[in-house]
Amino acid sequence: MWFVLFILALAALVGLHFWWRRQYIALQGRRAAEIEAAQRRQQQTNVDAKAQQQVLFNSMIEGLLLLDRTQKIYLANRAFKNLFGLKTELRGKTILEALRLHELDDLVKRVQAEGQVFDYETQAAGLERALAAGQRRRHLQFRRRARGNDSGVSRFDAA
Repeated sequence: MWFVLFILALAALVGLHFWWRRQYIALQGRRAAEIEAAQRRQQQTNVDAKAQQQVLFNSMIEGLLLLDRTQKIYLANRAFKNLFGLKTELRGKTILEALRLHELDDLVKRVQAEGQVFDYETQAAGLERALAAGQRRRHLQFRRRARGNDSGVSRFDAA
């Protein structure tokens, strides 16, 4: 009699174990689906934010150049490219590779060394193409300082 009760209790425990295991596996599946959905939403939010940022940067009247920690171009907006008459992608290039202007490269090095440069203005030789095309005279005005280990944002204004 005790043996039969023991077998029934053991069978009930095994059944209970498999029922809880099935519940646990179903819960894991639901959690994985929720995490995947949250990741998709986050990726879409990131894509939307990047698109909005790109629209904002490209709608600016002033040229904007953003350099990364290695002094390579991270972002150049449409106004900056138009200022220099550039049609190619600048991301990942140095200022010398993209613009061939030693004066601007020296300015970036100066910002690194001094930590800041305000109200620096020059007539860049690279803008002669714009003058030859009949556009008005343009000057570069640099107004930004380095932040931490990077060059920060370099703003180039057409004057």
